[in-house]
Amino acid sequence: MRKFPTKSLPLGALLMAVLVSVFAGCRAGDEVAPPAGNHSGRIIVKYRSAAVQPDAPGLLASLAGNSGGRVAYLGAAGGGAVVYSVTGLKDAAAFRALVEAIGHRGDVVYAEADRRVTRQRQE
Repeated sequence: MRKFPTKSLPLGALLMAVLVSVFAGCRAGDEVAPPAGNHSGRIIVKYRSAAVQPDAPGLLASLAGNSGGRVAYLGAAGGGAVVYSVTGLKDAAAFRALVEAIGHRGDVVYAEADRRVTRQRQE
């Protein structure tokens, strides 16, 4: 007959108690909302002029405006557009408002939220 090590049993029980208390009340499929002021997203922007420096600090501050968020240049996208990361916004509504505000700028052709696109199977 095999004996279980008695010294590790209390440690295992402690670990199990911690895991149970951490996940207590969580059900499969529950979404955890990010803390307020922690909403983020990515924006694709196409400028009217190719001469725009998309990573210029003044432009980044101008894009953020009064949103309360921080805009960072991520890189070039296809078709001459660029991608920005936006962090620190209050909520999804603030993100949508920022996308709309950038889209209405005179030097911008379009601005849209970057979303993951999945191919739909055709049957």
